[in-house]
Amino acid sequence: MERKREFLYPRLEVQLCFMRWDYKMLAEKTGITYTSLRRKLRGITPLHLSEAICIRDVIQTECGDETRVSLDKLFADQLSTGPYE
Repeated sequence: MERKREFLYPRLEVQLCFMRWDYKMLAEKTGITYTSLRRKLRGITPLHLSEAICIRDVIQTECGDETRVSLDKLFADQLSTGPYE
């Protein structure tokens, strides 16, 4: 039986793909260990607000102000059809 992979935070996954980053790169830039980051982004362990803010800030720093994304959008459990805010 094939298991379908679903993402807890699909907008974050899309952003990482756009940036051509994987979890290892994100972990390196945020200072969160790779194993811990994977567990948090898969919903195994809780993602704390301070960690979510750190992830958002790293993404905005790397992409520039034109890709400013709110925490609500970046960590939404569904992709919206509208543009980034």
